[in-house]
Amino acid sequence: MREALHTVMGDQTEKNDALKAMAMALKEQVEKLNGELTISKVALGNGMLASSPNQLNMEANLGEIILDQYAPETHL
Repeated sequence: MREALHTVMGDQTEKNDALKAMAMALKEQVEKLNGELTISKVALGNGMLASSPNQLNMEANLGEIILDQYAPETHL
């Protein structure tokens, strides 16, 4: 009877240890994701993330491309 009880307790201890390891791994993953979320929120708040490029920047870049294509030796 005692041997059976010790076997059951050993099995439960192993399961408990495995559960603790899983909980720690999940906790680390949540902490990592929270860090990434914070970085994303800061980037979004600073306007670093945009759905489309700024039209003014596109026109300026187009002007530079045209200038370099037709007058590569001239730089303003």
